[in-house]
Amino acid sequence: MLILSLPGFLLILALLFAQRSNMLQLQEQQALMYANQVATLQHAEVAATQTLLQQLAYQPDNLQHHDGRCPQLLSNAQHLSPSFANFGLATPDGNVTCSLSKISGPISIADRPY
Repeated sequence: MLILSLPGFLLILALLFAQRSNMLQLQEQQALMYANQVATLQHAEVAATQTLLQQLAYQPDNLQHHDGRCPQLLSNAQHLSPSFANFGLATPDGNVTCSLSKISGPISIADRPY
C-alpha cells in the first residue's frame, strides 16, 4: 500500500515545490516593482530639490543677511517645501553663516561630502 501511494506523495511534493517557486518569483517581481517606484520618487525629489536650489541661487540679492539671521526668502522656501528639515547659508569655505534651525555655535560643513 505504501508503494502504491508513493507516486501520489511525490506528485504532491513536486506541486508544492513548483508553487513555492512561483510564489518566490512573484515576490521578487513585486519587490523589484516597489524598488523602481521608490527610485522614481527619489529621482523626482532630487530634481525638485535641484530646481529649488537653482531658483534660490539666481536671487543672490535676496539672500543677503546680517547678524546670523537668515533672509526671509529662506523662510518662505521652507514654508513652500515642508519636506526639508532646514535651510541655511554657508560660505564657500564651509562656514555656516545662518540657519533656520537653532544652532548652538559655529558650524563648518567643509568636511561633508555635499
